[in-house]
Amino acid sequence: MKIGSDILVAVGRQSKLQIKYQYKKKAKNQVNDLMVNGIVPFHHSCFRVSWNYMPFDFLKLKTEIDYVINHSKTIDYKHNGILLYQDIAAEVKSWGLGVNARVAFFDVDTYEERLYAYENDLYYCFTINSHFDKGFRFYVMARYAYKCFHIWLRIAQTYYLNKTEISSGLDQIEGNHKTELKLQLMIKF
Repeated sequence: MKIGSDILVAVGRQSKLQIKYQYKKKAKNQVNDLMVNGIVPFHHSCFRVSWNYMPFDFLKLKTEIDYVINHSKTIDYKHNGILLYQDIAAEVKSWGLGVNARVAFFDVDTYEERLYAYENDLYYCFTINSHFDKGFRFYVMARYAYKCFHIWLRIAQTYYLNKTEISSGLDQIEGNHKTELKLQLMIKF
């Protein structure tokens, strides 16, 4: 069973508020003390409040809060997660320059409650980051276009507040932060 509702409110010409709610009920396999699989109903509720504001023609601001709750009445299970982020996008077309930036805070109990957020990325690249555990994520992306040259530079960093190492195996990183650096040059003929 899936129920959803979406409310969009225009608050003036430069501002837009969106409220979204989604509820899902689904059955999951659960192992009990006797090691016998049983089917347990889980309830998944998701809330999103998004506010877009454009104070000037060259500047866009977006604030978003995502909150998720997973619980089951049959077994003792109740976990939640929150993601709060602020986007800033500025573009000066006469100079051929554009900048996107984000600051995000996330606090998620388990991987089951992870929250996803789309991020601006390089040309022909696509990024949807999965937020779980507790921490912050930042990214800044700059674009510059001059005649036939187009350059993109993106720096992103994730800080975990409750970890001393990230990932495992060959991808393991000692420390509580991970940094990504991307550079792209395109020449159009």
